[in-house]
Amino acid sequence: MRTLIVTESWFGNTNTIGQRIARGLEAGGASVEYHSVADAPTAIPEGIDLLVIGAPTHNRNLSTPASRSQAASRLNADTKPNATGVREWLPRLSVPEGTDIAIFDTVTGKNWMSGSAAKAAAKKLGKRTIDVMSFVVTGTEGPLAEGEEEAAQDWGKSLVRS
Repeated sequence: MRTLIVTESWFGNTNTIGQRIARGLEAGGASVEYHSVADAPTAIPEGIDLLVIGAPTHNRNLSTPASRSQAASRLNADTKPNATGVREWLPRLSVPEGTDIAIFDTVTGKNWMSGSAAKAAAKKLGKRTIDVMSFVVTGTEGPLAEGEEEAAQDWGKSLVRS
């Protein structure tokens, strides 16, 4: 099974979850290619069986240029927000028929008040999405809640299909 993982991460938490999902997929026998959304292809190559997309939840949704600017300012005054987030990447995305899509996000809580970037992305992609998962961070900048890295690895392994 060939898998492509694409993530947007500001404080490293979404990237950590993506890496743990990759480990789970590999443990299940999948081959994994990993990209930041900034350098991810918009035309998913033929032969990719599963596309996994990860994004942080900003203001109950996918990040925006304004929320990315705010995140960048927390990191370092010299850090420039990336112009491309998952929100901008999705409309340009071309996925071959037969490629499944799984989406995850990082959230500060699993309730309606927290919102979900993954659910927002799934809405944009429609019926092609096979699974949506949220992983909890303890605050805007993290760290990840206890057990979330292991849960991500388990989820990755559960996505492997024969």
